[in-house]
Amino acid sequence: MLEGKYFTVTESRTADGHGEFGVRLEKGHPVYEGHFPGNPVSPGVCNLQMVKECAEKVTGHRLTFRRVAQYRLMEVVSPWKEPALHVTVDIAEADGTYKLTAKVTAADVEAISVKGELTADDTGFQENN
Repeated sequence: MLEGKYFTVTESRTADGHGEFGVRLEKGHPVYEGHFPGNPVSPGVCNLQMVKECAEKVTGHRLTFRRVAQYRLMEVVSPWKEPALHVTVDIAEADGTYKLTAKVTAADVEAISVKGELTADDTGFQENN
């Protein structure tokens, strides 16, 4: 879990498979010391985890990526460039698989687009809210 360490949810609205989240990236996270020194940027794998954790709030289930069909980075994401992000998640369940479409915007510019499939794994799941 990266919430509360790598990012903080500042606002959220969820209903019927849709979620909108205000997110603040945390400059103090140690990942920025190595990615990349002197020019810190947010690692794609951390951004993907952030999207997944937002999707978990929409479904109420712990989720595991089964397949990432698309991860498109259109803008560099960095807490020094723009710490406030907006994450939009649309997710629908069919036959035990959750189909995800998400986007992350920074200053009203689309930075990340994600499409994929996830499965529920509620072993030890505890909601943070």
